This record gives sequence, structure tokens and C-alpha cells, in this order.
Amino acid sequence: MQIDLLSAGEIIGLDVTARHKVALFGGAAVVLATAGGGWVARSSAARHAESQVHEAVRRASRLAERGQRLLALERADVAATLAAHAEFRALFSAAMSAQDRPTAAFVAIEGHNARLQQGGRKADLLLVLGADGRVLARDVDPRALFGEDLRPQFSAIAAVLGGKPQSDVWLFDTEMLQVSLAPLRVDDRVAGAIVVGYTFTRRDSRAEADVLGADVAYFLGGRVFASSLAVPGSVGEGGDAAEDVEKVAALTDAVLSQGGVADQALRAGRTSDIVPLRLRLQERPPELYLAAVGPLPAAASGAGLVVLASVTEPVKAAQRIGRLVALVGVLCLLALVTSVLSLARHFERRLDRVEVGVAEVISGNVDYAFEAFDEFEGLCNGLNVMLARLAGRPDPGASPAPDVEGPTAAQDDPAGEPPEPPRVGS
Repeated sequence: MQIDLLSAGEIIGLDVTARHKVALFGGAAVVLATAGGGWVARSSAARHAESQVHEAVRRASRLAERGQRLLALERADVAATLAAHAEFRALFSAAMSAQDRPTAAFVAIEGHNARLQQGGRKADLLLVLGADGRVLARDVDPRALFGEDLRPQFSAIAAVLGGKPQSDVWLFDTEMLQVSLAPLRVDDRVAGAIVVGYTFTRRDSRAEADVLGADVAYFLGGRVFASSLAVPGSVGEGGDAAEDVEKVAALTDAVLSQGGVADQALRAGRTSDIVPLRLRLQERPPELYLAAVGPLPAAASGAGLVVLASVTEPVKAAQRIGRLVALVGVLCLLALVTSVLSLARHFERRLDRVEVGVAEVISGNVDYAFEAFDEFEGLCNGLNVMLARLAGRPDPGASPAPDVEGPTAAQDDPAGEPPEPPRVGS
């Protein structure tokens, strides 16, 4: 008897083909989803990071300009307070001789500077000028600069001796200073002036950067004198971490070149639009920054500040997000492959049992009964029914058909006694 059944090899072939298709389509879906998700995550995170940096620089530049204006007013008030003090006004009274005036001026300077230090921070420059613009005394050394006329160097001196308070930024003793000048009046005439100056320092820049949420650099005469740009990993006390000299040099080249963004902002007298700056470093990859450049308020000397924030670092963070998405995709792909292989092995073990039965039938054992189990229960039952019908047996599990006429009691019990005849009444 010839039985037309699928061979075990064909069944396993169908399973292997299905397994390959599942693995192929599933793997392709995971790869595409991972690649697409990673690209979307990286690009959207990068755009979001750049937008945040742009907004941070815009906000920080406005805060920096406002902060510098307030600081200039605060220090102008210090100069005005000193100029109104009786100790300084007494220097120009008739009772004070010209020979005693420099020493008395130096004593007054040192005393008031000590009080300024107790109040928070002493001045880095404190001068008393005569009506002719010459130095009577300065801090540190009573003989330093004595008699020197500073008007040719600093135009603000002539203006303050004309009776108008001034604020300016000076390059003084190789330092960049924010200075406030107040006229010193005696008997309704301008007898001299007080000059109070504070140096722009790294410490100040770091403190300002902490408030602004962005780096800041102060420049004058084509040179950056102080910035919050620190060497990566550098640690210092009180904001004195080592300054990143290489990055400061790159910033100078990018901003302070002839006709560059700093020149344009200073000529316009206002803060520039936010511009991209690519700082080219010698021993490190270039870094992209967004920056706003503007003049320092109340400064007539071309001094300015740069507010900037790195775009490279946030974009690197976005790339790390993309790599994380890729890692998750790889893990999902491994999980898929593992699941497909495990499922395939699961089916192969059960198909081996079906193969054994098929081999039995092929060998002529048409009485073989396939064991119904798990996922192949329907197939095994169908094979058993098919074999029973081909062999002329009842279907497995079918109950026998009942007889139309049932057997007699005698047939049921052939060895029994015949029934007793009916009795006739007497």
C-alpha cells in the first residue's frame, strides 16, 4: 500500500525555511528600527542641544551686559563716596602744604583701601589726581607715578576734571581694569579727582560664568585678559583653575582678528548676533562654540566681552544617546536571534518524534499510532485518522455503532434454564 505523506525532510525543510524567514524579517526590522531610531535620536538630540546652547548664550549675553552696567554703577558709587570724604577733600585745603600733600594722600588711600577690603574687596588701583591731571599719590607706593600726567593716556581724566564722573576700562600696568573716576570738589570747584580701578581676573570670570551658565572672556586692544575657560580636569581653589591658554589663543584668533566680529560689535556699539565660532586647537580636535560679542558698558576704550558656550560637548552627549539606542538595538537583535534559534530547536525536537512515526509508516507499519503532543496535536491526530481509514479501521477515539435488535436473555445466557411455562388455574 502506497501512502502519500510528507517526508520528514520536507517538513524540516519547511521549518528551516520558516525559521530563516522569521530571523531575516525580524532581524531586518530590528536593524532598521535601531538605525532609524538611533539617527532620529542623535539628530533630534543634537538639534535640541544646539537650540538650548543658543538660548543659553542669548540669555547669558543679556545678563552679562546688565551685570556689567550694575557693576560699573556700584564702583562709580565707591569713587563718588571717596571723593566726598573729608579726608580727601582736606588734601586740597589751604592748610595743607604742597610738600605734605603726597604723604597725606597716600595715608588716606591706604586707610580707605583697608576699609574697602573689610567691606568685600579692596581696589586694585586707587589714585588721587590734582587739578592738572598729575598723580599726587597711588596705592602700594607713595612715590610711584608721583607727578605723572595721565591725561594723554586716558581721555576720561580730562572729562572728570571737567566735573563729570566717568567709567572706563584701562590697560594699566599690563592689566585690564574697570575704573571709575569721580571729581573731588572743594569750595564748588574741581580740585582733583579720585580714580578707583578693579582688575578683570580669572576668579571674577569664573564667578560670572557660574551665574551666567556660559563661559565669558574680557578683551581689550585685541587681547583676551581674563576668561573662564579652564583646562579640562583642572582643579583650583576659589575659581583659580588653570586657564586653557590654547583655547584662549584660538578664541583670540576667531574673534579679535582685524574686521572680525569684535570689531563689528564695537563699531556698532551693541552686542552682536549669536555667531558660531570654531576654535581650532593644536593638540585637540576643534570645538564648535556659539558666541555673542559686545562692548563693555560705559567703556570708551574699545573694551568688550565674549559670552560663549560649547556646542561640541552637548552634541557628544547626543551621540552617546545614539550609541545607547544602537546598543539597545543590538541587544534586541541578539534576543531575537536567540529566540528564533530556541524556537527552531523546540520544533525540531518535536518534528524528530513525527519523523520517527513517518519512518515507521514508510516501513509498512500502518498500525502505528502517532502520539499527539503540544503544537502538533492536530497534525498527529489527522495522521492517525488517515492511517485508520486507509487501513479500514475505525477512526481513533470513535465509539462503536449500537445494534438495531438486542440479544435475548437466552442468548445473553446460553447456559441458563428455559423459562418456566405459565400455570393454569385448577
